[in-house]
Amino acid sequence: MIKSGSPVNLLKLYDVFKTKNNLYIITEFCEGKDVAKLLRKKKKLSEPEAQSILRQLMNAYKEIYDLSIVHRDLKLANIFIRKGVIKLADFGFAIHS
Repeated sequence: MIKSGSPVNLLKLYDVFKTKNNLYIITEFCEGKDVAKLLRKKKKLSEPEAQSILRQLMNAYKEIYDLSIVHRDLKLANIFIRKGVIKLADFGFAIHS
């Protein structure tokens, strides 16, 4: 996750805070949808839908490449959808290259 004001196809990170027993990560809300759930529901995507997702995903990868970040955990469950916009998330395995 990248801090607020980040590029459009990366999940925004607003805040992180820790209590005695928990760590809280506050991110942009994505209506509970990810590409894995979308595919389970629809079974298959139309060509324009697939092209749009792939185009936005490549934009997300360009954004992290420009920041010298390697994601290392790309999977459908880490690609969220917010108002039709793809948001790459879960940078837990990411490294700065």
